[in-house]
Amino acid sequence: MRIKRSLQIKEYIKKTTDDIRKCRNNMKITKDVYEQSKFAGNLYTMKRQQRHFHIAYSELLGHIREQIEHPRKDNMPNEELVNTFKSKILSMTELYDETVEQHETILIKQ
Repeated sequence: MRIKRSLQIKEYIKKTTDDIRKCRNNMKITKDVYEQSKFAGNLYTMKRQQRHFHIAYSELLGHIREQIEHPRKDNMPNEELVNTFKSKILSMTELYDETVEQHETILIKQ
């Protein structure tokens, strides 16, 4: 099963990446240890969410896990979180009908 690329998902990825960058910069700027620890916690959570979203989205685009990442044995992704993101992504996008596209390609070539 594959999905079509979605502008809505690309915007979500850009926004999340920007949020991670801002959080990292804020953590570097602030001198207060308590504030730094809050930013560090938020940064870890956002990066973890982004990683699992990336895995889910890439798999729905038709990539296999080995093409997406090669994690250490002690850093395997949470499959439950990946599946949660897959269901959210599927609700936001259209499915990609490969049989229709193959038929259209054949018609164009003739």
